[in-house]
Amino acid sequence: EEFKKELKKLKKQLALKIFLKQKLDSMKITDRELKSFYNKNRDLMFKQPAEVKARHILVKTEAEAKKLINQLRKVPKNKLEAKFIELAKEHSIGPSKIDGGELGWFSKGKMIPTFSEAAFNLNKGNITLKPVRTRFGYHVIYVEDKKSGCYISFDKVKEKIAQQLKVKKFQEYLEKVKKSAKIKYY
Repeated sequence: EEFKKELKKLKKQLALKIFLKQKLDSMKITDRELKSFYNKNRDLMFKQPAEVKARHILVKTEAEAKKLINQLRKVPKNKLEAKFIELAKEHSIGPSKIDGGELGWFSKGKMIPTFSEAAFNLNKGNITLKPVRTRFGYHVIYVEDKKSGCYISFDKVKEKIAQQLKVKKFQEYLEKVKKSAKIKYY
């Protein structure tokens, strides 16, 4: 008898689950709705900020940083990155030392302001010509690459927007059903 009761509950739950899935799948979103959502939320959700890929050498004193900068200024441009990595592994006191000072990609607000400003003011393949002071010490920065800020294209996010709008419509549908339904609690 208990098995039959549980089976009856499971059948109702399964029927409801299938009905709700079919209802969600049947919801249609027009291109106009998609484009409208994209345009209204472009700056908030689909803007990629400018980024810099950088390395750094962190030392305790300004004199150490200046000495490293002078060494690096003498290196030919095509060998600068390799020499920077070598010096970072040898002299840096930061945790990125083992990776040759590698910091990866970051946007403006992700680093300490003075560090971030210095990195963003450099061109690709250049080093800071003056030590950058932060609460951690003095940094020599090398910019490996830069990306300017841009928007993710509508075509790349169209499907995600459609799913998001379907879910929103579905939730609105459920609210409407709840308001008109007589709900019994057991």
